[in-house]
Amino acid sequence: MQNDRKIYTSRPEKLLDCDQKEIYDCLEKLGLEFERMDRIESDNVDENVYKILGIRRLKNLLLCNASRTNFYLLIMTADVPFKSAVLSAQLGTSRFKFAPEEYLKELIHAKPGTSSILGLIFDKEKKVQLLIDELVLEQKYFGCLPCCDDTSLKFDTKQLLEKLLEYTGHAYTVVKMQANS
Repeated sequence: MQNDRKIYTSRPEKLLDCDQKEIYDCLEKLGLEFERMDRIESDNVDENVYKILGIRRLKNLLLCNASRTNFYLLIMTADVPFKSAVLSAQLGTSRFKFAPEEYLKELIHAKPGTSSILGLIFDKEKKVQLLIDELVLEQKYFGCLPCCDDTSLKFDTKQLLEKLLEYTGHAYTVVKMQANS
């Protein structure tokens, strides 16, 4: 089945909403090359798209403090469980909570399950702090969603971080989410 899947290097002909259009416009403006594969109903979260694109599956979690005044986009590998205490200890802060759905939309223009580094394009006030697990940074390629769940994108990790974060004005903090050996 994998042989009949098409990999694209341009935006989809039909975009679901204006947020997607803004994301693809930004990628073109920045000259960020990517590969794109549209999802089909039979795709399994652990197979197909990730294997065909040759990318590691990631988790993108929008987190906040208890008072919802500080927000964090944590990007980590999907095979490592998220443990608030591990992150809290590294950042010297109280435990983190998952940000409520309304903040996903307001801050990074995503809905549950579609959080993405590309959502930082919409965080003009830089309310979101970016946290990236060291295992993600070790990968040559970076996979993410364009803040919707109908397609997956593959980027060169170094190019994505350099060009996108320079454009958005965000910096990132390296964290270690895997347990110590």
